[in-house]
Amino acid sequence: MINQGKVSQSTKNSIKIYQDSNFQIIIGITLIALLGTGSISPILPSVAEDLNVSPEHIGWVISAFVIPITIGSPIFGILADRYGRKQILIPALFLFAIGGTVCSFAPNFQTLIEFRFVQGIGAAPLESLVLTLISDFYRGKLLTVAMAFNVMNIGLTLTIYPLVSGGLTTWGWRYPFLLSLMAIPLSFWVLFYLKIPARPKQKSFNLKNYLRNIWQSINNYQVGGLLIVIVSIFILSFGPCLTYIPLFADRQLGATHIVIGIILASRALAFAFVSSQLGLFAKSLSEVTLIKVAFVI
Repeated sequence: MINQGKVSQSTKNSIKIYQDSNFQIIIGITLIALLGTGSISPILPSVAEDLNVSPEHIGWVISAFVIPITIGSPIFGILADRYGRKQILIPALFLFAIGGTVCSFAPNFQTLIEFRFVQGIGAAPLESLVLTLISDFYRGKLLTVAMAFNVMNIGLTLTIYPLVSGGLTTWGWRYPFLLSLMAIPLSFWVLFYLKIPARPKQKSFNLKNYLRNIWQSINNYQVGGLLIVIVSIFILSFGPCLTYIPLFADRQLGATHIVIGIILASRALAFAFVSSQLGLFAKSLSEVTLIKVAFVI
């Protein structure tokens, strides 16, 4: 009876995890982290036309944002372990909002790229700290449920953002950048309502040992292979999918901003659906085979 009670309580908690204020804040951080790419891709043709930018250079609107994320994520991970989650999250959210707002008023392409880079610095710790926070708060079944909810949220967000951005761009390409202001109320939500679990105090922080432990974790061929896969996905997602498709749809197919948003949203819908069926696919195919099939498709 005791075990059944524990199972019942665990199931109940799993179902209602979305009511947990900590988890709601985590979802909010995920929403902001995805904002910098999901809402910007549909506006690229308008930016190129308005600021007189060639197609080979417009990709910097995405690249300038992604580069600091790629470089900064591990650095901010170390800082978050050293100084605390909130101490990194709150300034990052403010920096994200400031960078995006200035982008909205950028008078030229150079200023736009410079503050997209600033916005990328603000975004750098967000996605990685989302996973860290989930592992801080949840264990066992709840951890699995939290991860599943977050993945579902990513799929829905990547579906909605291009549609919203496409609609706003009918008024002008500057308006989608103002969505970044949502990071400011979220930062106060993090400050006052995010309850970080107490962690054992470290006697001292040794950066050399910290980096050695990380190297030992990734220094095998399987992890190296997965890193190559992740880098390849980034190249494909931010190159052909998020940068080239909007330009192609605009210049070659004459698509409107709303249609471009729908095209990008359809990709996100496919992502959400396949992710939801991953457990079913895994019954018939191994993880490695799934990765190979996915790349071929």
